[in-house]
Amino acid sequence: MQLSLQLHQQLRGLLGQAICYRGKKGRIIEFLEREQALVVELEDTLYRLQESQYGEPGRQVSPTHLLPIFDPQQPGQLNQELASFDITL
Repeated sequence: MQLSLQLHQQLRGLLGQAICYRGKKGRIIEFLEREQALVVELEDTLYRLQESQYGEPGRQVSPTHLLPIFDPQQPGQLNQELASFDITL
């Protein structure tokens, strides 16, 4: 589904917004137009990516999740998780 200019602007306006995503604090960090999804980075949680040869944790990152813009079960309808953001088609 092609995104309207209005919807595109609304989604871009969400970048950096703090949200509650499935009960956890997070922030919208990216809008993927081609995938029609928002990238949500969860806060207060870090995952170890790689251990050193001594078993010490290396780099740590916050987990990210893709939040689809449209509901996969109802094509053309906004994902219910976006309802709290006052987005209109």
